[in-house]
Order: sequence, then C-alpha cells, then structure tokens
Amino acid sequence: MSPQNRIALVAMTLAAAAVAGCTWPGPSPQAAAPAVVVPQNDPCAEMLHDLCGDLLAYYAAHGQLPPTLAALTKGPSEIPLACPISRRAYIYDRQGIAVQGWPGRLILYDAAAVHDGRRWGIMAEPPQEGKPMFIRVVPVPEKAVARSQ
Repeated sequence: MSPQNRIALVAMTLAAAAVAGCTWPGPSPQAAAPAVVVPQNDPCAEMLHDLCGDLLAYYAAHGQLPPTLAALTKGPSEIPLACPISRRAYIYDRQGIAVQGWPGRLILYDAAAVHDGRRWGIMAEPPQEGKPMFIRVVPVPEKAVARSQ
C-alpha cells in the first residue's frame, strides 16, 4: 500500500471513529456487552474514548493491534496512557481477556477501581466480513480482572 493510500485509510478510519463514537452502529451477531453510556464528566472514560481512535488508526495502518501501548505514542494524538485519577498505567493485552457474555475481548482496563468503585476499559471485537473492527469503552466486571491476575 502506498504511503498516500495508507494516510487516506487512517484518515477515513479516524473520521469514521469520530462519527460513530468508536462503535459500530449495527447490532453484533453475537451476544452484546451491556449497553453503557460513558459519562461525559469522567476524564478516564473520555480518555479511553479518545484512545479508541488511536487503536483503530493503528489497526488500519498495520492490520493488527499494537504490541504495546507505547507503540501508540507515535500516533496521531499523543494521548496519555495512564488513568488521570489513579495516575497508574492502563493494563493492555492485545490478545484480550474473554468476558462471559461479551462478543469481544477486554484489551485494556484501569489498574485500579477508582471510578466510584469501578474500572473503565476498552472492549474490541475483531472485524467481520464487510464490517470494521468494533471498539468501545465499557465498565469492567471485577470478576474478569480477578481471573486475569
């Protein structure tokens, strides 16, 4: 792919993410994670929402999620990679953690439950034929985190 085409692809992906709010508007063919409205006044949830755009841009450019979050620091927006409340680095696993009842995998989450007793995270579903990768901010069930530690 030429550099110009790659840049155009990244730009289109970012535009689609901004319009869609980091979600695919159609229903998933699998079971859906709980519908969540991300609070506008939670700086961590807002930061993770912005991070969705960087993850999608990286995926569009490389065909896979980044090996580490540090790989995103050369991305378009230079989003901090730690929770603004706890100041602890987000936990990232590009393979993700399976969460019962969710169609995707938890790829990133808060290191501590400092948001009114909960953690925020990012769930990703791999792209399916004719559909892009689906990424969204979700509340993280503690049982999912406990199994991964």
